[in-house]
Amino acid sequence: MVAAAPPFGAASVTGIDMDRELIRRAQSHLSFQGSRIQPGRQTELTRDSMHYFPVSSVLDHGHQPPSQGGSEQDQALFPNNVSFACEDWAVHLPSPFSTGERKYDTILALSVIKWIHLQHHDTGLRRFFLKCNLSLRLGGHLVLEIQPWQSYEKAIKPNKSPHLAENLALLEIRPEEHFDSLLEELGLAMVATSDALPRRISIYQKVKDLHEELAFHA
Repeated sequence: MVAAAPPFGAASVTGIDMDRELIRRAQSHLSFQGSRIQPGRQTELTRDSMHYFPVSSVLDHGHQPPSQGGSEQDQALFPNNVSFACEDWAVHLPSPFSTGERKYDTILALSVIKWIHLQHHDTGLRRFFLKCNLSLRLGGHLVLEIQPWQSYEKAIKPNKSPHLAENLALLEIRPEEHFDSLLEELGLAMVATSDALPRRISIYQKVKDLHEELAFHA
């Protein structure tokens, strides 16, 4: 995620995980990458200016704090425009009556769907996909890594999180069979897919806003 922010010209990037250690590592990696940037080149980042200082320089002199200018332009520059939050994003839905909720152009769900599904069951998976719809701008995209059912079964370890085995037996939704229709039902239509990587990556576009429906049923 850190590597994707500069080349795509993202105005802001928010990374979320419920594992505090993974958040700490991500923040450390962001600080490391920010410490390698050529001074004065944040507004026109290239591969060379991103890697201006060698790795050995950062290891010898430590991470350098990013520029903390107060202007909106300064805050939109990498690495200031990247932030992290430790939370279970799948749990709470935004209020259907709220007009101030943040909207995203793109949501990346990579190597997480299996764990959301196992922890929160079919209802939690559906709630997560619904939240993706509510959190995207109309026309925005959800980039989803499809983890096959076989990987669910391999994730079950007798000596670790034994409740997951019980949860697995309760699941009726299967990633290969039901995800596309479930997402379409929730206003997210598949527009592209690729099997170039070990796991299939599919892109879904928000074609319908479900805020009004939620408000009607609230």
